[in-house]
Amino acid sequence: MTDTAHRIEQVEVSNPYSMVVLNDSDERVPELTAIWAEIRARLNDNGTYTVDDLVDATGAHRSIVRALLYYGRKHRKVRMVEIRRSVEVARDLFMSRPVRAFRTWASDR
Repeated sequence: MTDTAHRIEQVEVSNPYSMVVLNDSDERVPELTAIWAEIRARLNDNGTYTVDDLVDATGAHRSIVRALLYYGRKHRKVRMVEIRRSVEVARDLFMSRPVRAFRTWASDR
């Protein structure tokens, strides 16, 4: 292993978001563990949720939810998919637009 790869590995291990996602919990950061547990529970119910949906459901700050989802994707716990949502653009006029959403890898089985 090169010196650069070793340094990158050490940084990731000390990252609390990464550790919570990788181990599904980390007693050193109970707040992140609780938020990740709630996100995983929602996604494990065969649901597909956007970041906004998860922020509303967990009550956590958007940046925390996004960071947990980023490391969830990196560690192959969740994946990003594209869904279509109807958005009201004027009174009685709706437009379908693509939105990024998240689900677990097991959702398709």
